[in-house]
Amino acid sequence: MAITAQQVITRVRSQIIDPNGVRWTDEELLRWLSDGLRTVLSAKPSALSTIAVVSLVAGTRQQLPADGYMLLGIVRNMGSNGATPGRAVRVVSREALDAYKPDWHAATSAAVVQNFIFDPETFNSFYVYPPNDGTGKVEAVYARSVTELVALTSTLPILDNYLTALTDYVLFRSHQKDGDYAGGQGVAQTYLNAFAQFVGVAGAAETASNVNRGLRPGDKDAAA
Repeated sequence: MAITAQQVITRVRSQIIDPNGVRWTDEELLRWLSDGLRTVLSAKPSALSTIAVVSLVAGTRQQLPADGYMLLGIVRNMGSNGATPGRAVRVVSREALDAYKPDWHAATSAAVVQNFIFDPETFNSFYVYPPNDGTGKVEAVYARSVTELVALTSTLPILDNYLTALTDYVLFRSHQKDGDYAGGQGVAQTYLNAFAQFVGVAGAAETASNVNRGLRPGDKDAAA
């Protein structure tokens, strides 16, 4: 189920008892909802993940599409037409590839990718081996950047189980606006704590249930 901004705002308005937007306008609630999405993205990028076919440029260094925030993985080659499933792509550490093939950046280019290397210094870029000839396409998993919400009908780029957490975040910002009044900051902090706890628990649960936990250390460091 996709979440819309309206679903979050309706829940918020019910809690703050402002159904007609007298005290809190749709514009500011949408702005805070956008901030909440960015906060989740920073803490748990996989919550805003998508799968898409990415066109590669010539060379080893590659860039995610314009909406890409962080690469999470590359699954397979997709042929020059972007629709033909091909060879699987394995992750390898840069250190392992540098040691195994020191001149890999200058290797013979090809359309098919064998390995990819994530660059932790720039979340939205990565490297491929062998260097691509500029015609390759791969199926990638990446976290999407958050654009400012301007309409209640907007679909949120996040897993539907974050509906309650995002409601808590907007309620936190809403009550923070009343921080000068008695109890305003205390109520705001309660909602912030609930939001932070959900994001933290969700992250821990994702780590605990990750099927890759059983992989041996060498499984992710073997170049093709």
